Amino acid sequence: MVATTFAADTPLAITEFVRGPGIWQNWFWWNLLMGSLLGVFLFSRLWRRAEVLTDNELLEIRYSGKPAAFLRAFKAGYFAILYNFIVMGWVINAMASVVSVMLNMDKWTAVWMCVFIALVYAILSGFWGVVVTDLVQFIIAMFGSIMLAVIALNHIGGMETLLDKLSLLMGTDVVHENTL
Repeated sequence: MVATTFAADTPLAITEFVRGPGIWQNWFWWNLLMGSLLGVFLFSRLWRRAEVLTDNELLEIRYSGKPAAFLRAFKAGYFAILYNFIVMGWVINAMASVVSVMLNMDKWTAVWMCVFIALVYAILSGFWGVVVTDLVQFIIAMFGSIMLAVIALNHIGGMETLLDKLSLLMGTDVVHENTL
């Protein structure tokens, strides 16, 4: 799950969190980790015993009648359509922002290029191929992110220099007071 949620938008979103309200804003996504860990360790045996794989299967076993059918349909529609459209739009916009700057092209051209590559990628590899390459790309992205942080810190003179420069900016409204 972590591999599929680490995309082009992740570094941009986290940078926005830290530059805006401050590093505490990372709890917005850190809380998902806590909930997921609790779900794995507290409920995985119960789900296995119920022989279900999805939330909707669990709802089907637990509840019945028209209200339950409505709940399952709403949940499926909400996550399959609305939620995924928002998430994919966010990720595609982030990737198009990066590609348009890096390749010096129009943002809409970058959007359609990213969508085309992702579509061809998914069609050629199938579900299992997408899962495996998600893992490989997650490893590459983590390595690249860590290397970029190390290179950026070395370029400015180290962590002490960064903290000194940030503390100078505290009174200029460039850095929010809660960031440090």
